[in-house]
Amino acid sequence: MKKIVALLCAWALVIGAAAGQSKTLNFTGAWNTNWGPMRMTQKGSQVMGHYTGQFKGIIDGAVTGNRLDFTWSQPNGEHGKGYFILSDDGNSIDGAWGMNDSDSDGGSWSGTRVTLDEGK
Repeated sequence: MKKIVALLCAWALVIGAAAGQSKTLNFTGAWNTNWGPMRMTQKGSQVMGHYTGQFKGIIDGAVTGNRLDFTWSQPNGEHGKGYFILSDDGNSIDGAWGMNDSDSDGGSWSGTRVTLDEGK
């Protein structure tokens, strides 16, 4: 009987630990944004990416929780800052961009993750 109780207690600890684990948020992937297509790669807390469309450029930033704070730059010398908030399901981003030292005076920047089916 003691073995059964010990086994049940151990099983309850395992289930409790698994339920308490948070889902790892990740910005890696292809995105359709209101400023055009973008691709990002996350390694640890660092994110690098590039965007195309009407404007072309790169982003480089760091993730804290579900927020990515980044800098952006374009070949024409324009640059600034921005941020994205990753949704709970990891399939959409909502944020803003700004010129130079501002992270929001340029407007909104949002998008949805491109699924494998969309690429076919």
